[in-house]
Amino acid sequence: MSIIAIMAITAVIFAVTLSIFNFYVKQEKQEGSLGASNGARVAIWQHSFAIFLEQPIFGVGPYNYYDYSLYVASKRNNGDQQKGVMTSPHGQYVQLLVETGIIGVAAFLWFIIELFKLIKYFLTDKKDFRINIIASALSAILISRLAAGILGDYIIPQYHNGGLQSFCSTIYFWVAVGILVGLKRVHLLEQKKNGIHTPN
Repeated sequence: MSIIAIMAITAVIFAVTLSIFNFYVKQEKQEGSLGASNGARVAIWQHSFAIFLEQPIFGVGPYNYYDYSLYVASKRNNGDQQKGVMTSPHGQYVQLLVETGIIGVAAFLWFIIELFKLIKYFLTDKKDFRINIIASALSAILISRLAAGILGDYIIPQYHNGGLQSFCSTIYFWVAVGILVGLKRVHLLEQKKNGIHTPN
């Protein structure tokens, strides 16, 4: 399986996740019953984009969303800091965009591309069935967490949104990445021992 195919599958998962969310938001708006969670998330994302426009290149800094959100809300609402403000943007990629700007998003995209290369390494190597099974399961975890990141903090913990509990929900992603990196290292060492050359 090529890296393009893996990324295409991930893009489909992202699109389906957003489409489902968008469908429910539109339906609830038409019925006049937009739920607190969905309605708040849409409003938060709109507010977050206004924050992003204040510092688009480098962002407002890691974990500064809440404090800067109060500042922007105060400017937009005649001194009322609390109107439309939540503790986090309730979306991993929105948070990343606001807090690290275009530079941070570019760095994260580089990381994602390298992650897909790592996944591709295992999905295209059919020599070791056991490693491939483990790697496939971990790859599924990573892709599902990336998709879940659209609507919550499932990759990078957000201090103001759940505290330690938020950290616990993100640790699975990084453990899976670490195991995949370790598996690749072990696999390369075994092939080197057996005199098999495999490109990195």
